[in-house]
Amino acid sequence: MAPTYQNSPHSPGKLGSVPIFLLFSYLLPFTHLDFRLVVLPIEPEGNHFRLVQAEEAKQRGFFHLAEWVEKAEEVWQEKRSLKSKRISALDWLDYRRKLTNQASNNKIKIIYNKSGTFLTSCIVETDRNTFLINGQEVIINNFLCDHVTFYLELNDLYQVALKEVILSLSF
Repeated sequence: MAPTYQNSPHSPGKLGSVPIFLLFSYLLPFTHLDFRLVVLPIEPEGNHFRLVQAEEAKQRGFFHLAEWVEKAEEVWQEKRSLKSKRISALDWLDYRRKLTNQASNNKIKIIYNKSGTFLTSCIVETDRNTFLINGQEVIINNFLCDHVTFYLELNDLYQVALKEVILSLSF
């Protein structure tokens, strides 16, 4: 199970002790702005991730997370479009498996912007990130890219150097 943080001030409502992940959002040439910590109803399983349904969250003691997922489902049922009638809120969150297909065991990601005037990229070591929130150290061992980025998952810096050489060659 991923590291947990209790009652995050950055989350909507009280979620209790739940898995927390990093989502990438702000990319600059060769670097990035601060990461955003987010709570997602997913967890590592093998070398990928899987969704955690509200009922399972309850059974495992994540009562506030289960409540939040149920509320998200209610809002989704009310606000979704006609095209989205057959898909749940969690399935929409993981549309085309863009979250659960990311590898949970890779140590490095090369990240590129999906759109914009200039191509920007950076290298992110994903295996251990530490944050200080309200005086409590939070260790995050997973990193997910959101829909505004492309990514390449690797395991060591040698692979990164090789990919950088290949990507920088002019054709």
